[in-house]
Amino acid sequence: MAKSNTMQIKDYHIFELVRDENGFPNRGGIFWFNTYTTKDGKKHCIGEEYNYEGKALKKNIVITEDNPLMLPVENTELYAFLVGHPNFVGGNNYNGTPVYRLVDLEREAKVRTADKVLRAKAIAHASQLEGTHLYEMCSMFGAYYNEDTDAQALEFIILQAERDPQKYLDLSKRSRQDVKIRYLLAAAIREGIVQKTNSGLRFGSLTIGVNEDNAVARLITEPETLRLISTRVNVSEELEVVQDEEVAAIDKEEAVAPKFPAPKRGKGGIIG
Repeated sequence: MAKSNTMQIKDYHIFELVRDENGFPNRGGIFWFNTYTTKDGKKHCIGEEYNYEGKALKKNIVITEDNPLMLPVENTELYAFLVGHPNFVGGNNYNGTPVYRLVDLEREAKVRTADKVLRAKAIAHASQLEGTHLYEMCSMFGAYYNEDTDAQALEFIILQAERDPQKYLDLSKRSRQDVKIRYLLAAAIREGIVQKTNSGLRFGSLTIGVNEDNAVARLITEPETLRLISTRVNVSEELEVVQDEEVAAIDKEEAVAPKFPAPKRGKGGIIG
């Protein structure tokens, strides 16, 4: 009976090029050598063929982006030569410059599985969003929708969950109050109701924070100011509406509120 593909792969050591943080392989996608020198000054090579005089020829090792080197496990001599190279990650002679590494099939499988599970969780969560909550989550990624563009909003947020599932899930763990206030604040900034200045975010003559995180932390603890802003923006039916004269009163204030420290974050969102 023929062995399965999995069993065949386990019969090999697989060496592949290391990729940088952008996903590109080092050394331009190809690395080859037949000799190297270790820290003790000793040169290493391995013979594969012989010339007509019977002299051993050095074996050329070639590893490319598209063709990792698959070495049969029984070839212990060549294995020792490969892992002894100064650019082999994790070897005894490793010099800190990564060029190629040994593939750990089990670890790679676990990483791929974990990535797929994380992405599936994010997409599943995003696909359940609707109404105001959907618009609020979209605003966390800098996009603004309303009931006339529900399909576009849902498509957008699912795409964000698929592209960066960890960021999506982190944002989704923020408290609903935090998300709603950020949504309101973003709308107020877009409409010029809250202005960004060198000293921070201002509502009328009142400085409500040195940045958006700072402003959100303050608005959580100051429902009156939050209601005044929501009256001007009118994006949420859940926030109370106040009279116009109350809104005008805030513009006449001359006192500038003290600067608040940036809010702390926890697993559940902002910790006041």
